[in-house]
Amino acid sequence: MSKKSYCYLFATVMLGVFLRLYRFPQTLILGTDQGGAYILADRIINQGHILLVGPLTSLLQVNLLPPAFYYIVTFVYLLFRSEISVSLAFSFAGIVSVILIYFLGKNIFNAKSGLISALTYAVSQSMVWYGRNMWEPHLVPFFVILSLLFLFKAKNQTKLIFLHLSLFFFFLSFLYVSSLLLLPVYYFCFAYFYKSVKSSVRWPYIKTVLLFLIYGGLVYLPVIIFEHTRSYPSLNYLFQVLQGKTEYVSFQSPNYLTSVTTHIFLFINSIFINVNIFQSLIIFIIFIGLVSYITVKTKNNRFNLFVLLMFFIIAFLLSGLYSQKPSDYRLASLYPVFFLLIGAVTKAGNRTILFLIIFIIIALNIKSTLDSIRNLNLQNYLHAYRVATEILIRSENQKFTIYTVKPFDFSNFHSTPYWWALEKLTGKRLITLNDRGNWINQDLDLNSSLIYLICSDTENKSSFQDKCLDYFASSYRLSDPVKYFSIDNATVYEFQGIY
Repeated sequence: MSKKSYCYLFATVMLGVFLRLYRFPQTLILGTDQGGAYILADRIINQGHILLVGPLTSLLQVNLLPPAFYYIVTFVYLLFRSEISVSLAFSFAGIVSVILIYFLGKNIFNAKSGLISALTYAVSQSMVWYGRNMWEPHLVPFFVILSLLFLFKAKNQTKLIFLHLSLFFFFLSFLYVSSLLLLPVYYFCFAYFYKSVKSSVRWPYIKTVLLFLIYGGLVYLPVIIFEHTRSYPSLNYLFQVLQGKTEYVSFQSPNYLTSVTTHIFLFINSIFINVNIFQSLIIFIIFIGLVSYITVKTKNNRFNLFVLLMFFIIAFLLSGLYSQKPSDYRLASLYPVFFLLIGAVTKAGNRTILFLIIFIIIALNIKSTLDSIRNLNLQNYLHAYRVATEILIRSENQKFTIYTVKPFDFSNFHSTPYWWALEKLTGKRLITLNDRGNWINQDLDLNSSLIYLICSDTENKSSFQDKCLDYFASSYRLSDPVKYFSIDNATVYEFQGIY
């Protein structure tokens, strides 16, 4: 590594550090997933809770993820006993990712490509936000980069240990479902490299399956134990999902094409900021065409570029199978691949035009990130504590429970930040866990003296309050609320319980 490259990398890392730590407390969030993770970390640390399954996904009937994410959060919280420290750990992972993707790009292509990949990764608004708060998808790029780094190092240095490390980190990236999009290409790439590294191996594709089962089994061992002790409740429903017999996966052409184009739009918009769906499709087509052209014309590293291109294209083709509401965080595993391709594009073509495109991407992302940071304050973090404080004052030491309704979810799923704030303020454990042990018990305790209904997060408060109250009253047949109060964007109603 030359002194010039070292200076460029240092400047890039410092820029990444600045964007991830500038006004850091103002962007902290204590939302549903954060509250749930802290509650589980507390139960693991202080009650010896053995967590066997991972975060809930939209496929509520299937234990799709291992519990690794919750144990990572628990480990950091155990060390520092601070919520801000957990978020800072994610910032640290994001900063380290900038360095790692440089070495990955250098390993695959050259130092220049690695620097471009690192720079665009460092300033990407999406990656900056991934490095500012704790959430399941936010560590996925870090582990994907590690996995790909060891995969290509195994190819270049013909060391089998790197292949094993790559496979371990790949399955560790299953903190969220997005890594499933990389699985098919990763399998064939791994098998090909396995044959290259260990030329004497016979049946490399079959042995790769065995290695996948071993490492996947290690990461998913807690889930397997949970499923085995309960006669595998997830399997039957999972088979129905894979056959397209549920609402989650569809093989119908109109639904499939809509899902693919929407996922493309969400991903491109997260990079170029404020583009419409037509513009995003044009950008995507031009980008794929340019990378394909370079892949055909280049003589060096053609295979590496082809592998990355297949990762990218096939992932989007697979995303179309998901028929529920698309979200860009389900594509978290694709960001490292995209920024590596950006670095590769600089190797060919008109350098002036490519420089301008990259400059525009960098400028748009930095401006948008800084504007967003300046417009935020601690409300997103303090809101749950403010509501919890008011509930404790009004309950006057009586037994109480809470139920949270949001415009898109009436199931009490989103009560976790309020329960965590209540537990922190009282020093007591006030809520039990569900039967899987990976979330709070969402059932309403009607035997409490007081019940607080939290109608939260709505732009049209007056109309939503009526829907919120009507749903709650019809579901639990309670009398009218005796009191109410409003804090931030939430209205809280106090009901007398049945006791």
